[in-house]
Amino acid sequence: MNSNIVLNDLNTLMAALDNTVNQVTQASTVESLELYESLITLKGNVQAQREKVIAGITPHRTITTPKYIPALVVAHDQKTSESMVVSLNQSQHPLFMRGGIAVRDDK
Repeated sequence: MNSNIVLNDLNTLMAALDNTVNQVTQASTVESLELYESLITLKGNVQAQREKVIAGITPHRTITTPKYIPALVVAHDQKTSESMVVSLNQSQHPLFMRGGIAVRDDK
């Protein structure tokens, strides 16, 4: 699954939760207070997931190479997996990577 799509969905959820919290706070009933507390808890959980996604797609370092090299060679030289290199550099073809190449260590 594309992590940018997930991040976009989480951002949409955060905006919708903000809007709903604003609507709920316009009334001050016992039910609206309970709903407000539940929405704030949900918003905190969505924010935690959003931070995990951002941490997962942020590269640890960027290497620069002027010539074309395959992602497999980059992965071997940087001691990481090829799938990680390809997923971090989706705009580049896996056989012809050059310039700034994002790299993340395997855990």
